[in-house]
Amino acid sequence: MVKRKQFDDFYFIKDGKIHTLDEVQEIYKKNNGDISYFQGRMRCPECKEARLSFTHKTSKKREYLSKEPSSSHLDNCSYNYDYASKKQIIEYVETMNDAQIQDKLESALNMLINREISTDININSQVHRDNPLIIKSSNGGNSIQRTIPRKSLSLWLDKEYESKVFIFYGKVKLKVEPFKEFFRLLIYTKRKDETWGYKTKVFRGGFEDEIDENKEYDIAILGYLDFSYGRTPEIKTVKFNSLLYR
Repeated sequence: MVKRKQFDDFYFIKDGKIHTLDEVQEIYKKNNGDISYFQGRMRCPECKEARLSFTHKTSKKREYLSKEPSSSHLDNCSYNYDYASKKQIIEYVETMNDAQIQDKLESALNMLINREISTDININSQVHRDNPLIIKSSNGGNSIQRTIPRKSLSLWLDKEYESKVFIFYGKVKLKVEPFKEFFRLLIYTKRKDETWGYKTKVFRGGFEDEIDENKEYDIAILGYLDFSYGRTPEIKTVKFNSLLYR
């Protein structure tokens, strides 16, 4: 049985755009629990078919979106499958060469970044195309399908996600920071007031990325959070080249 998935964002059928979970929580708080504006119009952000329901934030739990039990995802939606474990993802990546890893990240980035404007990600065509977030893993000699979790860099990066492998993605600004004889890639995301704020960093070893600090980039990183250096996490890549920006 597939474990219940929680969603950071959703497809809103009223305007045909992707909206974030915190937008619903803000409306809930502002309108004393009335989310009728969104209610019944929230869909899976990937297949745009499964209906989602909202559970509000409490003193003990963060707000979340989950699939309504009576609703279903389309056949090739990655949310149909259990999330792959860190071990399963690392084993999968070890079978790939550098070009294959970059191709996987490119496909995932195209899918995640372009969800609002793309029409071939959902409905009938979804059944006939490969989903870059679905991988095959070995289970007692049998091949099973699992989903690589995804996490938007515009949202929270909490300690509860530490050591779990994700494809981190988003629209960002970048900066190279010298670190002893090495380099780190600093990642900035846009705040609600449209300014840019520091979010996280990635250790790049002796490789110095060529970055234009004034430009916005799309980025995808296959890695996990590391809080060893303080409250703000660093992203550790699964392999050195499991990072793509454009």
